[in-house]
Amino acid sequence: MRGRLRKKIVAGFEAELRAGFPQFLACNLGGRYPSWSLKLATNLYLFIGLQFFSGKDQFVVNLAWSENGEEPWAWLGRAEVEQMEGCQRLGVLWNRARGERHEYVWDLAPEKTAADEAHRESLLSDEIVPYPEDPPIELLLPRIEPLVHDAIEKLEQYGIPLFRRVAEAHGVKWPEGIPAGGDPSKGGQ
Repeated sequence: MRGRLRKKIVAGFEAELRAGFPQFLACNLGGRYPSWSLKLATNLYLFIGLQFFSGKDQFVVNLAWSENGEEPWAWLGRAEVEQMEGCQRLGVLWNRARGERHEYVWDLAPEKTAADEAHRESLLSDEIVPYPEDPPIELLLPRIEPLVHDAIEKLEQYGIPLFRRVAEAHGVKWPEGIPAGGDPSKGGQ
């Protein structure tokens, strides 16, 4: 992810998260994985993190929890709510609820992603498709706000229900001041 795009995504996500879920506090906005945390109880911390990919104009949202306050990003893909630590990608929860198996990513340049795939596939044939160039940043900047807004909507619909299920599994009452989100059954395993 190019730096200018990354900064705008982090700023937009921070603003929308603050508006909808102000209880989550920024804890690592300048780091490799910008993140926000919420101490739900003395033994339960919730985390929301952005992850960017080198060479791609894409991001994902990771959801995690731990009993010790450490960000458990290494637990990615383990989302058993009764476990001490867990981490799942929001796009996985959303696609699982829709009956799809692949992981959803928020992609600022889907045309480049498609061209990348065409290039890779062409390497197996006699007719090589040239490697695509990055689209100009100016073309991608207007795409950020709608994608960030969509990510926050998916957080409310699928991520917050997962966090509610984690809290229940750990014997912690969900705070009344935090929006409850969508249907808790959508919140993963």
